[in-house]
Amino acid sequence: MHEHTNIGVIKIDFPEKANALDMEGFKAIAAQINHYDNDPATRVIIIYGAGSNFCAGLDLKFFKEVVGHYQQLPPGKNNAFLHKTITEMQAAVNSISQSNTPVIVCVQGNCLGAGLDIVSACDYRIASEDAVFSIKEVDLGIVADLGSLQRLPAIIGEGRTRALAMSGRNFTAQEALTMGLLSEVVAIHELEDKALEIAENLCSKSPAALQGIKKVMNFSAGKTVEEGMSYTAAWNAAMMLSADLMEIQRALVEKRPPEFK
Repeated sequence: MHEHTNIGVIKIDFPEKANALDMEGFKAIAAQINHYDNDPATRVIIIYGAGSNFCAGLDLKFFKEVVGHYQQLPPGKNNAFLHKTITEMQAAVNSISQSNTPVIVCVQGNCLGAGLDIVSACDYRIASEDAVFSIKEVDLGIVADLGSLQRLPAIIGEGRTRALAMSGRNFTAQEALTMGLLSEVVAIHELEDKALEIAENLCSKSPAALQGIKKVMNFSAGKTVEEGMSYTAAWNAAMMLSADLMEIQRALVEKRPPEFK
């Protein structure tokens, strides 16, 4: 990725294991999200994977270590340990959706299990033509627990999510585009440029408005239209008279692009 003062970049960088994640990998993503959220200069975040894959899911070595440690603990403590491990990984993925900053994810190669959990938590999802997706956890004998089963029904539909989660089958980038999981599919050599193009467009928008869109849509999930609209009215009443709005009005009068501080 090229450097851009307003674009934060998170690179999943374990290509020797197809970017499979252990606990440290999850925590590193959350730490970088928190860093960019606290950096006033950052307007948008891009997440991508090093090498030829986005993320092959949970690191199987880590998975075996967790299961092994679980089996050595006495009843009660083993369940508490496993619950704590799962919720820590969930918190890392949730940090993406809860971020105040728009998050773009660009996917190439394998995007399996936890990789798809991460993708489903992002705001803008693009992929290369070679991308392959799967809710893979059923083949490990577990229930996907990092957000796909909760987020995907609103994105691709409940029926599709159930079928994909129960079969664990791979589906292509073109299928993902048709389902509505992806916004765009491009050639592999165009993926980076497309992500930067989208990011630069978002950098030209009001940061306060982009944050508001995320907050309102996150709040509205699972609620009635009236509840969501009531929250939006309260948000705009509190935030509409912002410096961003004043700058947009000045820019319109002066016939120039707005410059947000």
